[in-house]
Amino acid sequence: MIESIQSTEIIKLLPLHIQGIIEDLKSFKDGGKYLQSERLWMLAAQIDSIMPYRDGHLLRVAELSLKIGKALKLDEEQLRILEYSALFHDIGKLGISETLLYKDSPITDEERECLKTHAILGGKYLSLASSSPLAVKVVIGHHERLNGSGYPAGCRSHQICQIARIVAVANVYDSMTSLRPYRHQYDPDFALGHIARDAGVLYDRNIVNAFFSVIKTRLIHDICPMHILPEESSNQKANEISKGKASAYFAMINILGSCFGKVRLLDIANKLHQHPTEISKLIHQHFQVSIPDVVKKVRVAYGVYLLLITDMSIKEIASEAGFSSQGYFTKTMKKETDLSPIEIRKNKHYPEGLLKKVIEESEQILRKLSMV
Repeated sequence: MIESIQSTEIIKLLPLHIQGIIEDLKSFKDGGKYLQSERLWMLAAQIDSIMPYRDGHLLRVAELSLKIGKALKLDEEQLRILEYSALFHDIGKLGISETLLYKDSPITDEERECLKTHAILGGKYLSLASSSPLAVKVVIGHHERLNGSGYPAGCRSHQICQIARIVAVANVYDSMTSLRPYRHQYDPDFALGHIARDAGVLYDRNIVNAFFSVIKTRLIHDICPMHILPEESSNQKANEISKGKASAYFAMINILGSCFGKVRLLDIANKLHQHPTEISKLIHQHFQVSIPDVVKKVRVAYGVYLLLITDMSIKEIASEAGFSSQGYFTKTMKKETDLSPIEIRKNKHYPEGLLKKVIEESEQILRKLSMV
């Protein structure tokens, strides 16, 4: 790995901009005691601005990785290492030719092997910055896969540390949904389908489950900005209308936010201390949509997820997703996706445009509130 000569001498052999970054990293010692240290994220943003693509990839992967880590209930020390290594997982690309990184035509086998060296280079840079051995291991291993098909070492399952597995999932999702010179930008459906299909093969199944719980919340948050909630008014009637809008909005957020979980209107109504019938009226009044239609789409999305990610029987999935029977589940799935549950599971196929359709229709509904 690192040659026997002094680290300071090795650093002097590196390009000046990399020397400066390594010196800056030395002062953090894996990010310090606090998560999301402002200086740490500022340095990552600075690195991102001089790295290929310059699109915020490092920051997005770190943000998503941390959310997955918290969903998995990692302890503070693990989260600290996760934050640090995710922020700098691609730092090795600073040592790769930009001509190769920006190449928009097919790359040769030799060029592909050159690109793969960024994982080892990143590990070397963090080693020189006196980073912890675990952080170095994560950066080197974020392209490893459970079945041994990854790189640089072709590690398998237990040989890949948990934090590297988390960064791997966050990295592949953000990379696939970002524009690159050598390929177009994939939509979330395609990326989610890829990850779901290969859970347990390329990616850790528990981490994929946590990822799905996180990503649906992020997607819903993107289309449901809280600033559109109505403000208090001095007029009593206006306040009553405003509270009605807020209740309807809250209910819709909970329904749409359950794309990968059961939807129970009674639970939502209880949170608002109102009767389910009243909530239904408010949603119809402010969104001109019926709850059954919205819930059906959410349950279909959840059903697809369970078909791809679990070994549950179709009957069990129908019940878990909230359908009254396996027959009704099959009929609804066929109508909404043009595929039967068996076809989805057999082909490991995430119906094209399903998530996009749910989100677009939800966005149209929620936009109405902002225009009132």
